Order: sequence, then C-alpha cells, then structure tokens
Amino acid sequence: ATLPAWRGIGLYPRLLQAILAAESDTAARFWIAYLPENHASARGITKAGFRSVGAVVGTDGQLRLHAGSDGARGIHGAALLGLPHGERGVGTMRRIWGAALSVGNAVVTGSK
Repeated sequence: ATLPAWRGIGLYPRLLQAILAAESDTAARFWIAYLPENHASARGITKAGFRSVGAVVGTDGQLRLHAGSDGARGIHGAALLGLPHGERGVGTMRRIWGAALSVGNAVVTGSK
C-alpha cells in the first residue's frame, strides 16, 4: 500500500511506465492483474497505458477469464494464465481480478 502522503501524485503509473520502458526490448506484451476492489490500482494501471482485456471470475468453484471488449486478447490472456475462456452468464460468477494488457513498445508518458 502507498503511504497516504504519497497517494494521488502519479507514482504507480510512473513506476509501471519505467518497468515497461526497461523491459520493452524483451517482451511484446505486458500483463498485469489487480483485485477488483482496488480501484486505485485500476486507475494507476489505466494511466500507465494498460487496457482492460477481461476479468477472472469464479464460476461454480472454477476460475475462468471472461474477455472484455477485445475477445481475441481475452482468449490469449486465458491461454497465458492457463485458464479456460469463460462465457458470461454461466453459473454463479464472482469477479476475482481484472487483467490488463499493454501492447508493443508504446509507453504512455506523463500522468496526472
């Protein structure tokens, strides 16, 4: 957790951007996950340039990745995480975490 005095000044997005910049020569895609109740992390991840690709949900005791608006990336993410790709509306769902992706060497600079 970030100390209160250091919250809201864009440290997390800048840290993520620095990691992307340092590792962009060795990877084409970067994935990050966060707990859905951690809204601050979700905002920082988005500010760093990541896009949501889906949500990992618990469906009748099993984890699945339900793709967001970009189904192809969601299916790729499910394979990467070793999870089945789920269909919405099947069984009892509980969101476990979100998954986000940054593509290529595009690193967003600047923040808040």
